[in-house]
Amino acid sequence: MHELRGEPLPTGPRAQVSLGVELQVPEDYVEDPLQRLMVSKRLASANTTAQLEALQSEVRDRYGPIPAPVEQLFALGALRQAAEQLGVAAIERQGDRLAIRLDQQARVDTARIASMLPERPEWSLAPPDRLMVTTGVRPASELISRARDALDALPVSGGDSGPDSVVV
Repeated sequence: MHELRGEPLPTGPRAQVSLGVELQVPEDYVEDPLQRLMVSKRLASANTTAQLEALQSEVRDRYGPIPAPVEQLFALGALRQAAEQLGVAAIERQGDRLAIRLDQQARVDTARIASMLPERPEWSLAPPDRLMVTTGVRPASELISRARDALDALPVSGGDSGPDSVVV
């Protein structure tokens, strides 16, 4: 199906993002339950920044200005895409911290992470494959933003920091 649409094929497992917050399209924004479900499904299945931006534009055109909960859903989709680009297997909220679990083929330079720890007191490593980021208890929008900031700061193997070309 992706090939027929001219879209890139999914390259591997999707990054799991579990922040312990419930985000959904509000009923007063998209009244029809089937349309709400379709928007949510399309958002969850967007594999590229271009797909996410096109859906955001379509939703805005069809339903009007996008409310904060829907903006947060788009930010969550962009966070997941950024995690996938880096080879992050999962981002999970654990109390007042985020656990960022790296895949075995992650594009992240773990040795450089260790050298960055003195400059980033909110970071710690949890063997064998987790970066823990203390966030404090925060609302959904701040958690998404803190997770994105952490991904953007990760040193990429053979490069600078953060995922390439993913914009929230």
